[in-house]
Amino acid sequence: MICCATCKIAYHPQCIEMPERMAALVKTYEWSCVDCRLCSICNKPEKEDEIVFCDRCDRGFHTYCVGLKKLPQGTWICDTYCAIENMKFNRRASAAAVGGGRR
Repeated sequence: MICCATCKIAYHPQCIEMPERMAALVKTYEWSCVDCRLCSICNKPEKEDEIVFCDRCDRGFHTYCVGLKKLPQGTWICDTYCAIENMKFNRRASAAAVGGGRR
């Protein structure tokens, strides 16, 4: 179960279609459900239609708070909290691609 830090409602991750990896990550910080979520940069709820959610940590951000001109299409990973993990993943993938061709 994951629990919203604001309204205290508990959710089964599978009931809100949250992948297991993301559920494990949101348990490491004060996660807020979609009804309670604020922008993780400015901490304001306004302009909901301009909030993008990170596909790794589930935090929300106004597009203009993270330098985006419009909502991204497809998967979006935030630089604010997930950039370090993204770099580690990219290094592993690059190393595997380079090492995969060697014998």
